[in-house]
Amino acid sequence: MVLVAGLLALSLGLGACSGDHPQPKIAPPESSAPTSGSPSAEPGPVEPTMPAAAKRHDAAGAEAFVEYYWELVNYAQATGEVAQLRQVALKSCSACSGGLRGIVDTYEAGGSITGGEIEVVTRRASPFSAGPRSGFTVTVIVATTAQTVKAPGKRTKHLDPGRTKIQLVVQRTRANWMIGRWDVLT
Repeated sequence: MVLVAGLLALSLGLGACSGDHPQPKIAPPESSAPTSGSPSAEPGPVEPTMPAAAKRHDAAGAEAFVEYYWELVNYAQATGEVAQLRQVALKSCSACSGGLRGIVDTYEAGGSITGGEIEVVTRRASPFSAGPRSGFTVTVIVATTAQTVKAPGKRTKHLDPGRTKIQLVVQRTRANWMIGRWDVLT
């Protein structure tokens, strides 16, 4: 699976935090509903908006933020637009950086990512405190749809659907939650 656990390493060679664990996939949300002006046109993905629940300073807020994070991953995979996704992760999150790099590299090369949409199936937040840092460790199980990654000059990658257990460290900054790290669990 791809971007899921530390952006579950988009299998483009994106690096997840966990060594030998399977790499999760992330895919864009797909829509088949035509737009209201043209019966054959399909609307493009819409960038997710952070829900009010994700702004709470408690376990439920951390869990809602993690769901929002995966929605941003789905959007980024579908469109190549990573600006907002970049804003919700600490620079020290290597899995997050690897996932972003894979998406950006694919789209900058003229490639595309289809499928790999991530859905949070279960979630559980536990508080942590380490010196001046505090927040929640959120453990999720995510389901990922089949994914195809195409880039000119590279072999097309087909990834199977599946479920992955991921642990994310969610830290509170002055104004928002941030993903500090994520790892795929076995």
